[in-house]
Amino acid sequence: SIIRRNYQDLSRKGKSNNNSDNTPLKDFVAVHGYGMIISLYERAIAECPTVETIWTSYIKFLREEFLSIRDQKKKGHQITQDLQDQQSRIEHGLLSASRRSIRNCPYSSVLFEKRMTTIGLLSINLEPDDISAVVKEATELGFLANNQEVMLHLRLVAINVVKRRLLSVISLSTTTAVNQLGKDYDEDEEMNTTANTKQKSTKKSITYQPLNSAVLEEVKDLIEDIRDMYDEAENFLFKSHATWVEGKVIYWKHRALTEAYVLCPTAKNSEANEMDVPHTSEQDKEAIRCFEKLVKAEKPGHPDSWVEYIRYVSSAHLYYLGDDRNTISPSSQPDSFAAVPSVIRKTRGLYHRAMSSVRKAGQGEDCSESTSSGVGLENEMFQRHYDNGLSCLCREFLCFERAVGSEESLSQAQTLVRGKMAQWT
Repeated sequence: SIIRRNYQDLSRKGKSNNNSDNTPLKDFVAVHGYGMIISLYERAIAECPTVETIWTSYIKFLREEFLSIRDQKKKGHQITQDLQDQQSRIEHGLLSASRRSIRNCPYSSVLFEKRMTTIGLLSINLEPDDISAVVKEATELGFLANNQEVMLHLRLVAINVVKRRLLSVISLSTTTAVNQLGKDYDEDEEMNTTANTKQKSTKKSITYQPLNSAVLEEVKDLIEDIRDMYDEAENFLFKSHATWVEGKVIYWKHRALTEAYVLCPTAKNSEANEMDVPHTSEQDKEAIRCFEKLVKAEKPGHPDSWVEYIRYVSSAHLYYLGDDRNTISPSSQPDSFAAVPSVIRKTRGLYHRAMSSVRKAGQGEDCSESTSSGVGLENEMFQRHYDNGLSCLCREFLCFERAVGSEESLSQAQTLVRGKMAQWT
């Protein structure tokens, strides 16, 4: 640990500094640090191959080294041949360490997770099957198969890896920054708040371009792959753990947010790009379907689930609002003007449903004051979180009515909130 900290400090400050205060150890580390640290880690895992913490520390070190070189490239720094060779060695070392770690510690969910994220980080052309294979291996080895929380978590991590690939492909392919490189999705971007475009700074300017046909096909394939992975996770939940309430809540919240903010907008754009699907409301309906599953997954409904649902509906430009799924007649779909008050009404309707659904854990129809309803809701930390969520829901309902409601609708909201808070105390 001491050598590693010295090496990383020198890397950040620059190994060529001529500080006269450097100790002999620091001078040696500046020259031989990386190779020495790798040797020490390899010696440690040779002696203690089944110790999870050694593997996690080793993989973390290699990952930090890889990201350090990648960040230099993003900033436009000139990369020497020696540094490129070192990056190749780091990539090989990362893949090797993550593969060996799960072979030696098949009981560790953390190392299976790191294996998947490592594949996602290093793969130029990510194959979702490679990620799913890691989950399959964790299941077949048997050490984790009976742990429902871990198995669901690993499935959602696998989905996250593929989702990050989807966002990265789109972001890098549609942007060009001043360094002539694409802007990745996990970087920040300034808001263009300047009224006069001539005043716009060119230091961090970004230009945009449409996806080419090859990337568009990859995007569509990744969307399909992610939804297939969600379907597999859903089958795992309902076939093996049909009564596990918390698992269903975790799954539907994860899927609803992914559909709402990643898959549905991306799928709609891909359809519009091809100009072969004039009406894309089905994509919105998929997100709504997942949110409906989320708020119905537990009794009583959790306030945070309703808050996520309402935020999506109130902030999205939804034009699916007709009641008949098979109807696309103009009279059943609001136009751009009608959609504004329609979304307000739909949002208010969700708030009313939420207020009638949520109640403090233990206040369900079939529950006494001293017990909680549903599996796993007896945890005190969960109850406090639930109460905080209920307070947040009530506050946001009142803020919504103050912003866009009438005096009558605000008064009705205040009555509902007072009634709910009276039950709460």
